[in-house]
Amino acid sequence: MIVKINFTEPFRGVGYSDYDRSSPCKFYGDGGKYYELRMPLKGCGTKQEAPRIFLNNIIIRFHRSLELEEDEIKTII
Repeated sequence: MIVKINFTEPFRGVGYSDYDRSSPCKFYGDGGKYYELRMPLKGCGTKQEAPRIFLNNIIIRFHRSLELEEDEIKTII
């Protein structure tokens, strides 16, 4: 899966699969407003719910080392 993420303001945080913070399925913001996260259908916490239906949670943290109230969890189906 390729997850395309757009931000309205420059992003300098981190986004990663809910599976594991040390997972290779992550990206670091460098001030851009558009990012792509590649997630395999087998790995990085992706679960198959039914034939042809895959599910994963993406954590979007707006600060690289702190958890903030405005951080978000997005479910990708």
